[in-house]
Amino acid sequence: MVIERQPMTMFEFDEFCLNVQERLLLRQGEPLHVTPKVFDILLFLLENNGRLVEKNELLEHLWPDSFVEEGVLTRNISDLRKVLGEKTGAHKFIETVPKHGYRFIAAVRIVADSSDTASTTPNQSTIPSTEPTSVLLAFGNQRSRLKWNPMVMMVGGVLIALLLGVWWISRRTRPPENVAQIKSLAVLPFKPLNENTRQEFLELGVTDTLIARLSTFNQLLVRPTSAIHRYTHSTLNSLEAGRELQVDVILEGSIQKLDERVRVTVRLLRVADGRQLWAYQCEESCTNLFTAQDAISENIASALALQLTNEERQRLTKHYTNNTEAYQFYMRGRWFWNQRTAEGFQKAIINFEQALALDPQYPLAWAGLADCWQLLSGYTIVSPKEAIPKANAAVEKALALDPTLAEAHTTLAMITQNYDRDWQKAEKSYLRAIDVNPNYATALAWYGEMIAWLGRPEEGLPHMRRALKLDPTSLVFNKDLAVILYLARQY
Repeated sequence: MVIERQPMTMFEFDEFCLNVQERLLLRQGEPLHVTPKVFDILLFLLENNGRLVEKNELLEHLWPDSFVEEGVLTRNISDLRKVLGEKTGAHKFIETVPKHGYRFIAAVRIVADSSDTASTTPNQSTIPSTEPTSVLLAFGNQRSRLKWNPMVMMVGGVLIALLLGVWWISRRTRPPENVAQIKSLAVLPFKPLNENTRQEFLELGVTDTLIARLSTFNQLLVRPTSAIHRYTHSTLNSLEAGRELQVDVILEGSIQKLDERVRVTVRLLRVADGRQLWAYQCEESCTNLFTAQDAISENIASALALQLTNEERQRLTKHYTNNTEAYQFYMRGRWFWNQRTAEGFQKAIINFEQALALDPQYPLAWAGLADCWQLLSGYTIVSPKEAIPKANAAVEKALALDPTLAEAHTTLAMITQNYDRDWQKAEKSYLRAIDVNPNYATALAWYGEMIAWLGRPEEGLPHMRRALKLDPTSLVFNKDLAVILYLARQY
């Protein structure tokens, strides 16, 4: 049977202890870093200890409102095995039943402090507890009931001391104080752990991905990538950069890739006083770039105590490709694209095309390709007659694969506005982009300026002001606001 969660319920197995309420997994008293999904998988398997849990059951329990491929579950199970120290072919905790699912096979000891709680392992009937201070323990198929006597008092004292220790350790992973006052955040470019093995495209790629994910949260203003790129080689320290960006907190981090494993260290600093509010290190459980980014994104949301909708949770760990090599080509492409030079655009196109050769169903790579051709035309490097049809084809392919790409809708709107002169269609694309991501500053600014030139400056002002709120240091946005105010005759 599935165990009902009770206050301060803890599952103990081997040298591990899982605290349900504090969402902590400890090994010999030391907390381990696990992503929320990996924690939920372990908890569900422990609750169903000894029972075969079908894959579909796990998928429905973990992702109840979305379609998730089986490969995502397999990857999370693999991450869980690594956290538990399981080696290939030697599974002492989680048994794989081919084509069916998984079973937790280790002996489990369940501790609950409730006065009316009974804890059981599978295939055991519930034993009611009537003593107000009794503790019921289950270990394998054995049950022992401890009554109120001197021995129990001693054991109880030890358990209380243990719980206090767990509580003290868990304080380090709790949300920072006064998180309700945190309204704006900047993710600074990640730094290398080792200058000799620096991969700048990787550092900015991970930064860009985190910004894209966190910017979908309505509760938080996140500075866009365009605002933070200038800090890649800046001599300013993090707090000085945060003050320039006018944010409450900054996220800074370092990253190093060794073969398939990724080592990441991040910390959250309050700009006002430089206080570290939260820190996280991901090494053992970060088996690749995807797991590293998932872990950071989910832990930031947890640290800031963000109340996420189901849709926001899905976006938080959404992967547009499962091919790590294709993803790295995409990151290189975006790095070259951001150089905004003829040579940079050409190199970006090569990398986006290499990503698509590995994964033709990669919508972000198609969107990147569209952005390259659109700007090659906009910068008069390539004639519109040659560039725009290629940009159109690429952006339509991106949107066919994923209609929720705000960047692709914005690119389509710009093409429709500047080259097709179809203002109504362009407006629909802008509004679709803003609907998908209300915090996408570029869509807000471009849309606000377009409708201002169409004779509706009063309508454009709120969008332009919103874009400037997201990126107050942008010279372009400040200039565009001045243009719209001029058109509105607000001299």
